Amino acid sequence: MRVRLQFLPDGRCGLAVNGRAQAMLGRTVPLGDSALLVIDGYSHRTRILVGALSVWRGVRRDVDWSAANGTRE
Repeated sequence: MRVRLQFLPDGRCGLAVNGRAQAMLGRTVPLGDSALLVIDGYSHRTRILVGALSVWRGVRRDVDWSAANGTRE
């Protein structure tokens, strides 16, 4: 499973799973020079494996963010 969190230029944050947009935050977040991402899990007796992590600037064109299933607050 490949998960992408994307800060869009208008300040919204999108979530995509395996290249397909799933949700979009309805509110904007202030965009600055840095962001903090915490990868964590709280499932009892569940092993969470995290593979490679990529960080980049800009919005890649391989996800159609307009196809997000809904807006989340």
